[in-house]
Amino acid sequence: SVLDGIRSDANQIGTYASKPSSGMKKGDRYKCTDSPYEYVYDGSVWQAFAFGYNVVEPVLANFTQVNMGSSTTDITHGGIIHSSPSNGSAANNHFLAQAIPSSGAYYVDAACLSLSYAPYGAGNGGGNGCGLASLATSSAAIAAHSFAFESNLIWVWERQLMNSATSFNSNAGEIQVVPVGALLWTRIYDDGTTYRTFYISFNGYTWLQVYQESRTNLFTPAYAILGMQPYACIISTHWLHFSIHT
Repeated sequence: SVLDGIRSDANQIGTYASKPSSGMKKGDRYKCTDSPYEYVYDGSVWQAFAFGYNVVEPVLANFTQVNMGSSTTDITHGGIIHSSPSNGSAANNHFLAQAIPSSGAYYVDAACLSLSYAPYGAGNGGGNGCGLASLATSSAAIAAHSFAFESNLIWVWERQLMNSATSFNSNAGEIQVVPVGALLWTRIYDDGTTYRTFYISFNGYTWLQVYQESRTNLFTPAYAILGMQPYACIISTHWLHFSIHT
């Protein structure tokens, strides 16, 4: 029937690569079979959803890739899948950088799926989350979220400070935590004058403050990053959301 044809045209299912790029009408929906993403066309652009949450899909071409080493990226399933083999026991932050506003307050938000593993008793393991950096080079000083395991597989959140992408400075604000939710959400708020404040969330709208420090501790932010610290584990992170906003 005509109505069946309309339903079929407005609600399509297929691979991420086959998502229509023309001929869409407001209200059209597209569900990916090989990706967490679902899209609704708002009359202008495809709005991205992941596990029901409206997200801003990160585009790899909009980032500078820094200190990637042997890590790899994959964009064939939407967003950015960033994977890295073990770095042994060395601090070594692989990150994707994007410039922040030159003045004023702003938020950096990120959400991902992530898996990391290492031999039992390995001690310290890899972490990830959004962060801030002084530069978009391996010389950058970094302050970033890190969900990781410490002290023989006790899962924690901590603020990790790096002198550069390969030189560890310190951890702070460590709390024991078990992430529960479809996505791992991290946020940093830079008020532009005094503080940078770290938040975590299980749903992307209920944010819990976990740490605060001077916004110029070690460096003055110039870039927002998606950071990944493999350390002693193998880690793969699917970045599904990234936003710099006021």
